[in-house]
Amino acid sequence: MKIVLINHTFSRESFRRRWRLLAEQHKDWDITLLSPKEWTSGADKRVTFGNPSTVAVNDIDDENFHVRTFGIQRTTSMGWVSQDMIDYFRKNKPDVIYHIGSHFQASLFQILKYKKTMNPSQKVFAFSMRGQVSDLSFILERAQKEKSFMRKMIQLTKYYYLKKKVLFFNKYCDAVFCHYPKAKESFLKEGFRGPIYIQTQVGVDPDYFYQDARKRQLIRERYGIGDSFLFASAVRFNAGKGIMQVLDALPVDGDWKYLLMGSGLPEEIEDVRQKISERGLEDRIILPGFIEWEDMPAHLNAADCMIHFTQTTDLWEETFSLALVQAMAVRLPVIGSSSGSVPYQIGPDGIIVDESDISGLHEKLQWAIYHPEQMKSIGEKLYQRTIRSFSIGHLNNLFYATVNDILNGIYDGDKEDMANASIV
Repeated sequence: MKIVLINHTFSRESFRRRWRLLAEQHKDWDITLLSPKEWTSGADKRVTFGNPSTVAVNDIDDENFHVRTFGIQRTTSMGWVSQDMIDYFRKNKPDVIYHIGSHFQASLFQILKYKKTMNPSQKVFAFSMRGQVSDLSFILERAQKEKSFMRKMIQLTKYYYLKKKVLFFNKYCDAVFCHYPKAKESFLKEGFRGPIYIQTQVGVDPDYFYQDARKRQLIRERYGIGDSFLFASAVRFNAGKGIMQVLDALPVDGDWKYLLMGSGLPEEIEDVRQKISERGLEDRIILPGFIEWEDMPAHLNAADCMIHFTQTTDLWEETFSLALVQAMAVRLPVIGSSSGSVPYQIGPDGIIVDESDISGLHEKLQWAIYHPEQMKSIGEKLYQRTIRSFSIGHLNNLFYATVNDILNGIYDGDKEDMANASIV
């Protein structure tokens, strides 16, 4: 079976690794990753990828695993398109084309139009990073609330434009994969009637993220943490990530420090520093800046508790935090918010606080400092959940079984949700 996967992040080896392992696990599949020849990570999201850097990608051939590159043309909105990509499909005739990104992305609709006009029997699957707030119903609701006539017209124009795209997507896409249950509900509300699976594409790699006492000691010495109880977060410095709420909730008493990893726009960084100063927490909070993927395991190992208190906004909610499952993989207990995918990721054994409850967060943070053994027990349960539900080995076996089901016309409800599927 020949499967082609498309995503710009394949310019990085850390994002290719999962699919390389899938090819090693299942030799009956021939897997090709399609990636732009060059991609600048962080040009508009340096808070996610660090400083902007352009990565040139080379073609790779390794038995049944391949990487192919193509040129792209930027569109005025929603991504890019590529004639090279379509030419590759026409020449190589893959059994499955799997587009990873947004379900409104220009490249996906180029693929769906290729299916419609050139190869109606082609199987096209889409992974969407959508959150519930991207529902058409939410967009229509925002339009109805607008007091300005001009703003209302802009929102309504957006609604009808996207509704047309949804109808096309629903007709020509063969299967959908998404991050968490509310995303599935959104596709159902918008009329998608094909198979929908809750299977993230950004699972955690336990070969890199695991408990390591040596790394813990190294980072604690680097930042002068000593024996203090260490909270940690790895987030973008914007409103949706809830940093200000955490800073407001941190206790004054107790022997603790807070490793706040991440970055943002200059004004966002200044707001964080100002809040720290207002609360007099300069000697408690460590701001190392953006931490590269390779260095994240060591930094997480230094911590005693992960805080992930994201907030739902009009335009965004958490759909799947990779940093969250990475923390769980090194056996960290997590205190999370009720926003988006966070409760789903943490499961029944983590600590969830309503996203609007700052005093409730304060109480949990204070409790954590004085109950280290109970926190370690929670961390162990979250580790088990992560390996069972979100590790790339589990996801690869589940994806392999799921795709074979789809191609054989089978829908197995036991494979629908990665957190509950029992694929070994």
